[in-house]
Amino acid sequence: MRSVFKLVFLAAMAAYPLLSIHAQDLAPRAYIITPVHWNAVTLTYSFSDGGISINGVIPVTGGTGVLDVPVFNYFHSLNFFGRSANILASLPYGVVR
Repeated sequence: MRSVFKLVFLAAMAAYPLLSIHAQDLAPRAYIITPVHWNAVTLTYSFSDGGISINGVIPVTGGTGVLDVPVFNYFHSLNFFGRSANILASLPYGVVR
């Protein structure tokens, strides 16, 4: 019985790379319980530059881009039917050069 379990386990591990694997992006502290009526304001900034991939859709070669994205966030915690809840509003502003 033990060797059957090992055989099934090894077969499952061998087939595992054939499955598509999807990642999940979680915000830090997204599920932390905060006291009611707490507020937070955050400002984040993202910068990216490099080539543009258009896959032959339009006849442009050697395209590059620079992306600047500041994001303003407002967080508020509240009591929702006796449970802890929060609201997060984000206002991104993207500029591509």
